[in-house]
Amino acid sequence: MIFTQLVQANLTTKFIGNTIEYYQILESTNSEAWELIKDGGAHGTVVITDNQTSGKGRRSNIWISAPSRSLTFSVILSAEKIGDLKMLPLTAAIAAADAFKAFGLPAELKWPNDILINQKKAGGILSESKYRGGEPSSAVVGIGLNVNEEKEDFPAVLADLATSMYLASGNRQQRERVLAECLNVFEHCLMLSNDDVIQKWTKRCGHIGKQISFSSGGETVSGIFTGLNDSGTAVVEVNGKQKTYSPAMISIEANS
Repeated sequence: MIFTQLVQANLTTKFIGNTIEYYQILESTNSEAWELIKDGGAHGTVVITDNQTSGKGRRSNIWISAPSRSLTFSVILSAEKIGDLKMLPLTAAIAAADAFKAFGLPAELKWPNDILINQKKAGGILSESKYRGGEPSSAVVGIGLNVNEEKEDFPAVLADLATSMYLASGNRQQRERVLAECLNVFEHCLMLSNDDVIQKWTKRCGHIGKQISFSSGGETVSGIFTGLNDSGTAVVEVNGKQKTYSPAMISIEANS
């Protein structure tokens, strides 16, 4: 169980986490966040569950989380109250990495949305935005963090590719404090300029100048990651040519 009062007691935020909607079990915190938005869910509302059964990942993948051991949560944001929407995946990744670091676990970021500890995946980001008439109306940022998982909590195919704060440190962590730390950094980063966000993300990136592979537009891209440009777009050298790829933000045209 997540104790929301303990989360809020450790928050230093002005608006994120003023309202926390906790559910013992949910299919997806992002999906629930969009439902709350339909009902007038407030800017900064946090949706969290102790057991996410059908978590969303990029490219329609499923984010697998261990009940009562992981952190799976989403933050509702009003587009008119924040800056550049395309910075959201970057700011969320910075917040996740810094939350790990606050507990003695240096983390690295991997384009487009992974948080790594010791070169193994320990977290992921899924940012979604909705548009009305071509204008952004709202956004939901979903964050999944591996906190107290043991190796057997991961599927066999992921056992050697994933890790958790517990596996990396040998120490159990209070999930409420980890969540609060992540939310504190996230709100702070939302107030920064694009240049500062790009600088912070780049500083935490573990593969500048290295070969990477990722999916874009339904195809796998492989190349040398050279960094981010001034708009937060990834610059990758593919077959000797510089190509750019937008941050991992999923856009949805609102119908309701």
